[in-house]
Amino acid sequence: MIRVLYVDDDPLLLDAGRLYIQKLSDFTVDIAESAAEAIIRLGQISYDAIISDYQMPVMDGLSFLRHLRENNNTIPFILFTGKGREEVVIEALNNGADYYLQKGGQPRAQFTELIHKVRLAIEKRDSEKELRRSHQQIKDIINHLPDPTFAINLNGEVIAWNRAQAALTGLSGDDIIGKGDGIYAKALYGDIRPMLVDAILNEDILISNYYRELSRDDDTITGETSWIQTPHGTRILWGKASPLYDENGTITGAIETVRDITSIKKTEQDLLNANQKLSDIIDFLPDPTFAIDTKGVVIAWNHAIEEMTGVIKNDIIGKGDYVYAIPFYGERRPILIDFLYKNWEEIRDSYDYVHENNGHLIAELYNQKMYNGKGAYLWGITAPLKDVRGNIVGAIESIRDITERKQIEAEILKRNEELAVAYEELSGSYEEITASMEEIRAQQEQTERSETRFQSLIEHLPDGIIIVQDEHIRYANPAAHEMLTYNPEGGLIGRHLTHIVDASSFPRFSFQLSGAENLRGSYIEEYFIRSDRRQIPVEVASFPCTDMEEGDRIVIFRDISEQKRSVDAIRLAHKKMEMLSGITRHDIRNHISTIASLLEFLTPDTPQEEFQPLKEKIDAGISMIKSDIEFSKDYEQLGSNIPCWFSLKELFTSAFSNRERQDLSWSYTEPDAEIYADPLVAKVLPNLIDNSIRHGERVTQIFILVESSPDALNIIYQDNGCGIPDDVKELIFQIGYGKHTGFGLFLIREILQITGITITENGTFGEGAQFVISVPKGRFRRGS
Repeated sequence: MIRVLYVDDDPLLLDAGRLYIQKLSDFTVDIAESAAEAIIRLGQISYDAIISDYQMPVMDGLSFLRHLRENNNTIPFILFTGKGREEVVIEALNNGADYYLQKGGQPRAQFTELIHKVRLAIEKRDSEKELRRSHQQIKDIINHLPDPTFAINLNGEVIAWNRAQAALTGLSGDDIIGKGDGIYAKALYGDIRPMLVDAILNEDILISNYYRELSRDDDTITGETSWIQTPHGTRILWGKASPLYDENGTITGAIETVRDITSIKKTEQDLLNANQKLSDIIDFLPDPTFAIDTKGVVIAWNHAIEEMTGVIKNDIIGKGDYVYAIPFYGERRPILIDFLYKNWEEIRDSYDYVHENNGHLIAELYNQKMYNGKGAYLWGITAPLKDVRGNIVGAIESIRDITERKQIEAEILKRNEELAVAYEELSGSYEEITASMEEIRAQQEQTERSETRFQSLIEHLPDGIIIVQDEHIRYANPAAHEMLTYNPEGGLIGRHLTHIVDASSFPRFSFQLSGAENLRGSYIEEYFIRSDRRQIPVEVASFPCTDMEEGDRIVIFRDISEQKRSVDAIRLAHKKMEMLSGITRHDIRNHISTIASLLEFLTPDTPQEEFQPLKEKIDAGISMIKSDIEFSKDYEQLGSNIPCWFSLKELFTSAFSNRERQDLSWSYTEPDAEIYADPLVAKVLPNLIDNSIRHGERVTQIFILVESSPDALNIIYQDNGCGIPDDVKELIFQIGYGKHTGFGLFLIREILQITGITITENGTFGEGAQFVISVPKGRFRRGS
């Protein structure tokens, strides 16, 4: 037997829905009229699925869904609502809803589809449980492997991390499973870098820089790391990675096994270190140096010779056949090092001089092919390399560029010639300087004419322009004086910016000035202050002054008061249209759908004991539709007429003279004041009285107190009913709050806000409701 919890704030729709579901299926259906009630039921009873409306007061269907998922409740959830917007569907599915079904249409077909969705959601949940059980078995197998092993999915998120891997890295499976962004590499190496599993999933990833002795065998990759730091010290690791497949042969991830081969590699490293010491000595010799073995293969090529020839070590070491001669002569040929144990007399003609000294061969020559054909004088010395037994195992040669020494005399002669030429050039420079001075004077005259035209332009611009330095105004055009109502004869000159920039806007405006070079031409909306201290909205931008004094900034601004008023009018119209659309399309359609569902149960054969309850529910639905239409009519008029002054005394008298209950006593202080409000203000007090009668339970008395101060006029409405709980004092002003009690308090707040009047509920629960209507300065006056 399947047990379902059905949640909706419309009791009529709940009853009709339960009847249909239980009639068309073998489901047991419990109902809840709010998400809060549903949460309590879930703590008491185990359900197989939830059906929930979307648009509900306090906590809507999406908030209810998020609450469940955030508390790890994976119960199947079907959103069943009249709200058909695409964004609602997307948000519901993104937050974990199993299915989404829109209300409307023929009831039997609709609830048949709903029952089908519930069955599908439950089957889906059961399949997921079985899949999790299978995954746990695989996880246990991997966890007991002796070698450190982990696996990732196609998104690079860790899906397995066995005990051996945890011991190697110091991170448990709970610390790392479910995480991605290369965290598995950081756990092993201390930073994010490609690993073998990454190359399995993406063949384009280059891993050769991180592994040695890489090899591929079908879909498996094997490799060794360099030295890495682990919780057990510095280690060298061997790794092997393979893909993971699903039942269709599709790759779903990759798995990698790691093995510690540190002891093996330490022995190899000791031998390499000995060879490296000798290599380092050669590499740091200041003279370009290289060495060859007895077969003529290059075995050393130091940093200095890399700089001289442009040939790097990795490109030449291990090569023979006179390759070391190419950077010097452009061809393969014997050079000085090759004649160390031959008759060096054979090369005497190839060098400027050559001689032997204690087994070393020394020579000099001019090589015209050096440095891309620039040529250079070179000095070289070569000596044998021997092993510990004295056997010759190769030869070494050092080379020195002595071009500078050879060219000193030629350089001195060249400089003397250049001095003579420079003297002749100076003689002709005087005429060029004279011509340049004439050109500068012409440019100055052109600049002065441009400045005159520029000043005339800004004097006649309709936008305000000021020039600012150190937050003080140095110049202001006529439009700026007129816009800010200052004397046009320099009334703004010398004033600090705080005289014209509103305090709330000054930090942002100051930041724009300081960043004028980077924010060049960027307009922002701020508030300036006129001379009469009235605030006006402006659109303002600043620019650096490249041709004026250092630190000058040009500020351009324009009055956008009319634009602001237009935007406010459009915003109000949009809000009204959205509200009215929500009522007509959602609430009324829901009520009609409920009535249509109930009418199907009214037949000539319906027993009398069932007929009357169904008829009462249909009458209640019709009453709700009438209430929605009345509210739409009032709300549509909101803001349509110009606000005007209303006498409080007349508003009080009118409200109490038309009250429904004549046994209700009332009193108020004699007000001598008028308020500036929307014409619909006449509905405020009647709605408050209606609210007291409907919800105050025991209201017998209402009184109104008027208190005034220089900055506000407070109208305090008080009844002696049951009062309003503290946790709903703000919620009562929201549209649709409560059990279909109309839109009175929401409409009251909307009417008052037209002219900046506020309303709050400040009463004490159990002692009565108290509504405080606060009229701001400028919106009230003494009675006329």
